Amino acid sequence: MLVSKTTTVACEDTYKNMSKTLETLKELHILRDVSTRDADHLSFIDVMLGLIPITVYTIVLQKVVIYDLTDQIIDDVFNQFKLFLHIHIWKKRCTAVKK
Repeated sequence: MLVSKTTTVACEDTYKNMSKTLETLKELHILRDVSTRDADHLSFIDVMLGLIPITVYTIVLQKVVIYDLTDQIIDDVFNQFKLFLHIHIWKKRCTAVKK
């Protein structure tokens, strides 16, 4: 999406060059092989995808016992966490980058 939107206002050759440049960035690399993901540890990718460590889910489930309630609690907390990241980190950083 970033490449497409950039290409609409830049020269056509931007698409290929920018795509290749972004693909080589380790910071943006998302592993496609899910089997290598450690489900007990939180990573940046997990945060962006809305995933949580299994151990955290298990702890909440042990307290509330009901799966649906556990899912709701986890979803609510994660949405608040992502909102916090947006307001306190991403928004400030993006504003600084734009300047």
